[in-house]
Amino acid sequence: MTAKWMMLTRLIGVAAPCAFAAALYAQSPPTTGSVVEKLGERPMIGFVEDVPTTAEVAGAGQSVALEPHVRVAFVRTWEGWKTACTYGEGETERPECLDLDLIRPVVWTVMYQGKRLGEVETDSWYDPRYYRTLGVLKRMPKTAPRIGKPDQMFASWLAPAAHRPLVALRNIKVAGQIDHAGWVSTKPAPTDMATIHAMFLLAFKAMPNCGAAPGVSQSIEAKHLFVAHSTRNKAGDRLLGVRLDPKFAKGCEGPLGLEWSDLWFHAAADKAPAMLPVEIENDLAPFRMSLIEMSDFDGDGKPEALFWFSSHSVEGYLLVHDQFEQQVRFMWKYQ
Repeated sequence: MTAKWMMLTRLIGVAAPCAFAAALYAQSPPTTGSVVEKLGERPMIGFVEDVPTTAEVAGAGQSVALEPHVRVAFVRTWEGWKTACTYGEGETERPECLDLDLIRPVVWTVMYQGKRLGEVETDSWYDPRYYRTLGVLKRMPKTAPRIGKPDQMFASWLAPAAHRPLVALRNIKVAGQIDHAGWVSTKPAPTDMATIHAMFLLAFKAMPNCGAAPGVSQSIEAKHLFVAHSTRNKAGDRLLGVRLDPKFAKGCEGPLGLEWSDLWFHAAADKAPAMLPVEIENDLAPFRMSLIEMSDFDGDGKPEALFWFSSHSVEGYLLVHDQFEQQVRFMWKYQ
């Protein structure tokens, strides 16, 4: 974790000592329970995503071919949720994956917003030579479920637009509609936004005033915040995704700074919002983060949230669990 994000952790801890229950880089503790440990029967979470077929970074005007494959990211063991694969130093290092018995025909159940979309089958690793294909399993010749069209929201270093990743489950039961614990879209409460505004001020202090006075900073005001996500459940818990409104970036020259990152906050029914635990290794560029799915994937009666994230030459997924205070991170790099 970089110095800037460690500072952000301390600042938010000062701003909301009662609400911020864990450091940004909190690790998942071992858990107990009767989880199947038989080879090939462990509950797994993967993602159907667009994988670039070229090994080269696209230049100006160069198109990149994309194919849908499955990237296995998280595995449930008797110790809790674990990252399925990691990589050693150097792009030529082979991946180190848990013994998951996936080099054979394997069927994955694909879901979107709690509903079963269909199935996709894999049979081998896609291409273990590259860091960017960490955990990617080759899809067998058959149409994969997809939602919508390629979008800039999920653009990567190798593609200007990509389909929304879809959750692919293995050894996790999906029976039609999965319980979302009553999470519904809602307008954020003024008190929650006041707390979040204070966190932005402590973390970033100011933002560039690119449109009116390039090179001159201005204090972050409430009007500068853009709520990308706001939901509430039946118990009164809230989940909010907030960032600086992109319209204020118009006129900015050069790459945008860290203050343009997506920040996510969770609040229990009787608590103020606390920033979700996130590990970030780069503080040179904005950190984009989008909620992909939220459901009870391990049957403990509590929801887990799956996020896609992207920053400078890095992308991955976050599984946030344990009352939104712990995380497991799956990450790959392009350089």
